[in-house]
This record gives sequence, structure tokens and C-alpha cells, in this order.
Amino acid sequence: MKMKKILNIGCGDKPIKGAINLDWIKQKGVDVVHNIEKTPWPFKKNEFDEVYAYNILEHVDNFMPIMEEIHRILKPNGLLIVSGPYYMHKDTFTDPTHRRGFTTKSFQYFEKECNLNFYTKARFRVEKISLFENDKSLYKFVPFKKYLGYLLWNLIQGIEFKLRAIK
Repeated sequence: MKMKKILNIGCGDKPIKGAINLDWIKQKGVDVVHNIEKTPWPFKKNEFDEVYAYNILEHVDNFMPIMEEIHRILKPNGLLIVSGPYYMHKDTFTDPTHRRGFTTKSFQYFEKECNLNFYTKARFRVEKISLFENDKSLYKFVPFKKYLGYLLWNLIQGIEFKLRAIK
């Protein structure tokens, strides 16, 4: 059985075993040193089965070119997993390096059916969206928290997307 080829972008001090770990600072566990804001990246077209972007895309200035580069290096039907801060949590903009928070609709602009998809030619299908509440909060005991999270600040801390590259 063939092993999946995985790229972990912005790995920082959390490299993933079995993945190619990329960061712009050389440290333990980093396999490739490259600033993701500079495209193209040092990878071939259709090279990866999966790309992980854990808590990195909220920091970038050039969001659309980076998404296009991820699309370029993913194989057809490749998986992109993105996690980041939910836009209605105080920590989203507490960090001065954050440029954005994410909503459940943040990646709809990459879907074929979206009437605002003209910003890019990169196409992804949103397969799954997961919301994560603040672990230190009493909100985890509140019923209907998924729905209340759309209305109340600080209930949901993070969000994760599973996206498929459409080529």
C-alpha cells in the first residue's frame, strides 16, 4: 500500500511524524525552510495527497495566492485541513500577528457553486466544518452551544475545515 504524501505548513515546534514539515524558521523537526508568502513553493504540481494548515492561515497577508499554491501542489481530490480561530472569539484578535478569523463561510469563495468565486481559479469542495468551544469555559455545559455560538462571543474558540481540491 502506497503511503500518503503529507505536507504540514507552518509547523513551528509541532512537526508531524511522517509528514514533510515546512516553516520559515529552521528549528527541530522542520524539513523545509520556506516562507509560504513567497510563491511558488519548492514543490511539484500535484505532489501531495494531503496538506495540513493548523493555525497558520490566519497569520498570512497573501491569503488567495497561498490557497492557489496549496491547490497547485495538492493532487486532484487531495485533502486540505485548515484550523484557525473562530471570528467571534476574543483570542482571534488578541494575537497581533493574526490577520483574520474564520467563519463557517470563509472557504465558500473557492467552491464552484459560489457566485463570488471569481477571486481565484483554485477550486475546493468544503466537506466538513467543525467548531471547537473554549476548553476553559463553562459554555461547554450550555445546551445548543453550536447554535448559540453563532450569536454569543467567546463560546466557540476554533474552527476546522476539511476541503477537497477540485481539478
